[in-house]
Amino acid sequence: MAVNLGTIISESIDRLVSKGGAIVYLLEVTVTLSLLVGVATAVDAALEWALEWTMVEFGDELSSEERAEIETLLAEELPLAVDGIPGVGAVALIGVALLASVAVMVVAFRTFAQEDATGIGPLDGFGLAFFNLLIAIVLYGILGFLGFFALLVGAIIVSFLLLYYFPAVVLGDANALSGLRESISIAIDEPGTTAIIWVLLVGVLIGFSIVGSVFEWVLPSTVGSLSTVLFASAGYVAYYAVATRAYLGLSR
Repeated sequence: MAVNLGTIISESIDRLVSKGGAIVYLLEVTVTLSLLVGVATAVDAALEWALEWTMVEFGDELSSEERAEIETLLAEELPLAVDGIPGVGAVALIGVALLASVAVMVVAFRTFAQEDATGIGPLDGFGLAFFNLLIAIVLYGILGFLGFFALLVGAIIVSFLLLYYFPAVVLGDANALSGLRESISIAIDEPGTTAIIWVLLVGVLIGFSIVGSVFEWVLPSTVGSLSTVLFASAGYVAYYAVATRAYLGLSR
């Protein structure tokens, strides 16, 4: 069916600037920040262990300059790393943040599917939607990984055909396989519209990533890392809104 791209974009913007959009953005910032804190803390703990092991095993063989450099590295922390959290705790935080990000996606798709998005979307059947989306994300990751065996083209084809996969699973009350079939069907039936939306979303995600990287480069380490979280989260939320409105418009 013919769909007005202007309508999809305007509907997406209306929901992004709504109260529901603000709530989704705050949730996305929270889980993204938690994930990066977990990763930074885990990496910091691993580096500290490696440096301490080096000092113990090869301390006698190191020059005074090398020992001083290692001691300096031990005293430093990665941006967003939290001192006092053990490596196991950091890994647990990463796991919780990843699961929370799936929950945020369910909330986002349901919120942006509303006519006005004055609040978050309905939470009935949340558990089943969460489970189906979790399986869909794993399947998407596997297909995307296999796509890289056909070089970058394979990964692009997978992302093109599965552009509507996640909203189809959440909003269409579909399981991972039926949502997969529906997304592929829509992409094949509407290749032109899907191509434009795909380019738009890739551009938005890359654009926010570049802006965040620039701020991270010019601002102090922790502040710069926080700015990356804010811009990356904005890109993700924009994807949720556009993918939702496009799926609803093309699946009617």
